[in-house]
Amino acid sequence: MKLKEILKCLSRWEQLIHNSKDNYKKLALLIAEANYFKFKIQYTEKSKYIRAYPGIHKGQLHLFILAEEYDTKAHKDHIEDHIQIAEVVREQASAQLSDSIPQDEALRRIHNWSKDCKAWIPKQAQGESGFLKCYLIPVEDLATENNCASIAYFALKEESNALGFSADLILKDDDGKSLEAASSYYDTVYLVPPFNPKKEMYLLAAAESHVLD
Repeated sequence: MKLKEILKCLSRWEQLIHNSKDNYKKLALLIAEANYFKFKIQYTEKSKYIRAYPGIHKGQLHLFILAEEYDTKAHKDHIEDHIQIAEVVREQASAQLSDSIPQDEALRRIHNWSKDCKAWIPKQAQGESGFLKCYLIPVEDLATENNCASIAYFALKEESNALGFSADLILKDDDGKSLEAASSYYDTVYLVPPFNPKKEMYLLAAAESHVLD
């Protein structure tokens, strides 16, 4: 997919998260049934994070994923060569799943997403920081020794604030083991917003200024 079309997909997400009609019904329909996505991305020691941007392609939620070292204006002429487009899996599979959190906490956060996502969406979208535009996934959480892909489960972390939850991802190696059988679970993902990275986020800036046809 060319950069122009990628920006259209990201801009559709940007437009959707500000569409408050029917209490953000369209946003809820798009993401509430999302379960997980898989990815395997190339990066070097220059990247501390992998960036996963939500976007809308052919009416469906996709994640546009790349290492932060390539998310710059200097790479715009060939940035699509570094982007993996991950489709979101909706079925509630016998879930498969790395600092690490206890199993019961990881499973509870994933369950929170399926149970409380629809009620949380309008609260978060209208909140002070607004709705998320990018997940920042630390590269230290990704499998490197076994050259394994990763699975990221959508999750909600319980918070002691008016919103009740914050968005989260629970990461695990795509090694065929069930979620319950995984040896470790990671939850060190940052969200943009509210987190404001010091490094350039070219795709985010370009999508926010992109005018849809």
